[in-house]
Amino acid sequence: MSNAKSFSLNEKTEANALIDFIIEKSNQSKDLGYWLQKSKGQFYTHNFIGEKLVTEIVENIKFNDDSEVIKIIDPFCGDGRLICILLDKFNAINKFRNTLLEIEFWDIDPEAVEVAYTNIKEKANALEFNVQLKGRVCDTFLFAQDYFGSYDICITNPPWVIIKPDKKEKERLSKEEEIEYIEILKNFDDFLSRYYPTSLPTKKYGGWGTNLARCGTEVALRLISKVGICGIVSPASLLGDQVSDNLRVWMFNNYEVYSISYFVAEAKLFGKVDQAVITLTLSPKCDDSSGDIIPHLFYYDRELFEKRYYMDEYDWRIIKSLNYVIPIQFGLEIIKMNRLFKSLPTLGDLENEKEGIWLGRELDETGIKEKLANKGQYRFIKGKMVGRYNLIEESNQYIDVRKIDKIPKSVEFYRLVWRDVSRTTQKRRLISTIIPPKYITGNSLNVAYFKDNNLKKLKALLAIMNSFVFEAQVRANLSTNHISLGIIRRAHIPKLEGRVVDELSQLVDNYVNEESELLLEVKVAKAYGLSFEDFSSILSLFDKIGKDEKEKILQVAKKYLKGGIKNDS
Repeated sequence: MSNAKSFSLNEKTEANALIDFIIEKSNQSKDLGYWLQKSKGQFYTHNFIGEKLVTEIVENIKFNDDSEVIKIIDPFCGDGRLICILLDKFNAINKFRNTLLEIEFWDIDPEAVEVAYTNIKEKANALEFNVQLKGRVCDTFLFAQDYFGSYDICITNPPWVIIKPDKKEKERLSKEEEIEYIEILKNFDDFLSRYYPTSLPTKKYGGWGTNLARCGTEVALRLISKVGICGIVSPASLLGDQVSDNLRVWMFNNYEVYSISYFVAEAKLFGKVDQAVITLTLSPKCDDSSGDIIPHLFYYDRELFEKRYYMDEYDWRIIKSLNYVIPIQFGLEIIKMNRLFKSLPTLGDLENEKEGIWLGRELDETGIKEKLANKGQYRFIKGKMVGRYNLIEESNQYIDVRKIDKIPKSVEFYRLVWRDVSRTTQKRRLISTIIPPKYITGNSLNVAYFKDNNLKKLKALLAIMNSFVFEAQVRANLSTNHISLGIIRRAHIPKLEGRVVDELSQLVDNYVNEESELLLEVKVAKAYGLSFEDFSSILSLFDKIGKDEKEKILQVAKKYLKGGIKNDS
């Protein structure tokens, strides 16, 4: 048994420069003591997740069991726990006893590499595996370039960090330190852009947004050989956010994805971090690969009970057409519902009409306090003030027009607004209402208005956007706590004309409280052309809606939808 210990430290890189800067400032100020761990994105994998991941890896290995040498790597090793769990699995199935396991583990944190070495060595000794260990203190994003295609197994949980200056940290730095900090971040971002363009977000906000979890996923996949296998832990947003489209398409087009497991945020598998997480198990596609392997999908609830989803070829074609957005967090049943909506226009289609809709945002809320006054012409509102069908808090502040570049022309219109931030744990995620002209919104609200200022049609659209049917489509594509304009644009809506507009706008005018929503929900479902069974299936996807509340809605639905006891069709 060999336990060759090898540590090396690469020359200083952009990532090292960032860590060095943070270490220096953290040592100088107790207020910044938390910054170092946060900047490293160290969220160590729960054993339950690790065990499920290594099981999927072992069940899908392509290379021969009798290989003389197996090369294993964790390029973001942390304390080495994933490799230890992998060794436990090898031991449980009694494999690779006569194989030399060449195990490498890399991390930018010297202490982490030392701990990983100790943990992996102790585990291998206890299980009597023949191993050769090599730990490296390095910037994996740079160092990995020379090792692409070299490993049989890669198992890893890349850092969960988005490269952008943090307001909280900036406030604790001097002006000179802030300039230096931003310059270091830009250099690191530029480096990642050059080396990992596939992982770059399709859109950056304020010039920032590169995600180390995405770049780390690309690194891990490129490290494995043609017959290798990779197991990755990632934030669940990889499966759904639009800014990851390029990486997701590249991944599914070039790799066989054997399995995807989704763990709900409520399971709290990363301590205080309220984060849904996924694991993926993948291997490179063969040159003669015929057709796609449809992944096995597993869903784990807050009690870690497992539910398995099955997709057919039709489901998979829909997912491919949506750049591989997989709505596992909400329920794959919504994919089948797409068949009901495909003949209807999307909200985005209305943007192309002459008197169609405008979608966007109005004011950036950065430094907004300095731009507010106690009186003025334009009343300022933000997300937390908006409820479903009404304002739950009236603003008493106004925009000081002297302190902004210009007032957007949208303020002259009646507008439908909805909250941008909406957490996965909320009962309803789409929260929208209508505001009158002369109100102005921050970027915590998204905005829609008709170019002809048609208030009646806007009210009908409000009923649709607040409905279960519309929200189900949106949730199918949501993987973050933000309801992006791009996702809203994809959702199908009934044609806004004639009786649909008249009936829905009148119901909005008559809105009093949540009881008023019962008929609104059903009338929207009818406008979509849904049967009682279709609507009931969609309603079942909303697990935070109580049984009694669902029953009340369905009692109304029976009167109006096809297939109910009585309907007016």
